[in-house]
Amino acid sequence: MAFAKESEVLTGNLGDKLIPQNEILRDVSDLKTLANLQESMEWLSSRLKGFFINLPHAASGSPGSDPQVTNESVRSRDQILQTLTDLSRAFQDIADRCLLVLHLEVRVHCFHYLIPLAKQGNYAIVANVESMDYDPLVVKLNKDISAIEEVMGAALQQHKFQYIFEGLGHLISCILINGAQYFKRISESGIKKMCRNIFVLQQNLTNITMSREADLDFARQYYEMLYNAADELLNLVVDQGVRYTELEYIHALSLLQRSQTGVGDLSTQNVRLQRLKEIICEQAAFKQATKDKKITTV
Repeated sequence: MAFAKESEVLTGNLGDKLIPQNEILRDVSDLKTLANLQESMEWLSSRLKGFFINLPHAASGSPGSDPQVTNESVRSRDQILQTLTDLSRAFQDIADRCLLVLHLEVRVHCFHYLIPLAKQGNYAIVANVESMDYDPLVVKLNKDISAIEEVMGAALQQHKFQYIFEGLGHLISCILINGAQYFKRISESGIKKMCRNIFVLQQNLTNITMSREADLDFARQYYEMLYNAADELLNLVVDQGVRYTELEYIHALSLLQRSQTGVGDLSTQNVRLQRLKEIICEQAAFKQATKDKKITTV
């Protein structure tokens, strides 16, 4: 997937850090200014290109004209063209940087709100009113994304708007799955609350991108795995196949170990982790054998 590499790099660099408020652009008017600057710089760049493309070619000199004057005229024209070309490139470079900053800024906002959800949130909750509410951080992130969407939609061309928001669902899914390692404990009500969080994020993003944002289903299904006991989760991997990375399964098993009673001691957990590794290796070998068989058949 096109967004997978970006999500992997960003999660690798930012996925374990609490990002303070002073390190994000919280005021959407600042983002609007960046968007306006982006469009203005791109407009200037294109107008400069159009200007020097339409400049008349230097005359070679009429009969009897001074060759020195003609040469100086050609040199002056070339210098002007070079200056205009450099300016056009500089303006386009500024425009590209502005768009990249907007693209990354929205993603940094996701880390800012979602990392504390796992590191500082209480998801070892009992079934009560609190368990039915969305996490306040998720509500804030949704408001943040919606506010940014409103100003970007008004300031930027459609393809740039898409560049900013497409792939955001994949990143949020990665952040949430990666965050499983940071929960101290999680209860069934906590799992239900996480699934509700994911649903409301998915709903908001779908309204913005007008696509299903199926990547967030992947995150929801990951947390739904945690309804199982640790040994049942291993059986699930056998039955459904390997859908997540080995590390993501390890984080899930470790969270279950911290959260559930009667799951055994550390040595029991190590046996499970070894069994997990075996299951993943077995399924990888089976897939490779199936692939080789198809190639041989062809």
